[in-house]
Amino acid sequence: MNDLLLSVIMPTYNGAQYLPFALESISNQNRELMTKIEILVVDDGSTDSTIEILLDYSKDLPINIIRSHREGNWVKGLNEGLKAAKGLFCCQLHQDDAWEPNRLQILFSEIQQHPNVDIFIHNADFIDRNGKKLGSWSCPFRGSSRVIQPDIFFRKLLVQDFICINTPIFRTELINSIGLFDENFQQAADWDYWLRLFGNYPSYFINQSLSFFRIHPQSQTVQHSKNHVEYMEQLEKTLERHSGKLDSNRIEDIRILKAARFSNLVNTCLGRALHQQSIKPIFLILKESIKLSPKTMVVYIWNSRIIERVGARIRARKALRRT
Repeated sequence: MNDLLLSVIMPTYNGAQYLPFALESISNQNRELMTKIEILVVDDGSTDSTIEILLDYSKDLPINIIRSHREGNWVKGLNEGLKAAKGLFCCQLHQDDAWEPNRLQILFSEIQQHPNVDIFIHNADFIDRNGKKLGSWSCPFRGSSRVIQPDIFFRKLLVQDFICINTPIFRTELINSIGLFDENFQQAADWDYWLRLFGNYPSYFINQSLSFFRIHPQSQTVQHSKNHVEYMEQLEKTLERHSGKLDSNRIEDIRILKAARFSNLVNTCLGRALHQQSIKPIFLILKESIKLSPKTMVVYIWNSRIIERVGARIRARKALRRT
């Protein structure tokens, strides 16, 4: 195996509030395995103490800081990190998220046991701004850990981006064929990329939660849904870009496409409701849901992980009101 097994790409911008938690979660991994990773931090012109925090942690962690002037595009920073990656595999860790303490050990063990697999993915847990667990964020695959074929993964993923951004790791050499993330799609860049990646290569699903995804008012997810018109446009363009792989004569694929269109509507409406403090978009969801067949609704509910995602955010908002 390549001595450098994993490149961790971390885009940062004014992340001082949560960044130490993310870096501590890496520091708490198996010390021997720490020699097999690199942490590529691409900073987008931070004006707080982000750089000072990174320099302090670089005394103990293999951190390489790539600094730039303010671009305001997290995808561009991510791509800069991917282009600099030297590890056999690469992954993302955003400044407000974190790893479980045994993540590296489990991932490296799976890599050794499945040397022909190019992509690995696992479940995650939601946490609030104080690090309290809010619930699980799981992939829609029943049963034990196993290889998932591209056609199965693609159809589920087309309904909804159910992937927590810090959960996949993939061979860095795949970038040569898949390319980089689309920098014009800030709101849907990850969904678009995962459809390209998981839709073309078998992946190994690890049925364990090995990382944390933080929900808080300043999160990237919350900020990107503010402009609901642009958000919907990017979701629809992504769906249009990839839906051609479906078979228009296959009833299951027809249901998937209908569920995917409904999912885009739901995501946009929930974003509007979040920022406008209005329940009107909820009525639009109910109105459109009536048009779906029961089987299509089941496809949507199972693959969108809507109950997990909304439930965690409701608990986060309740916790925010109590503080």
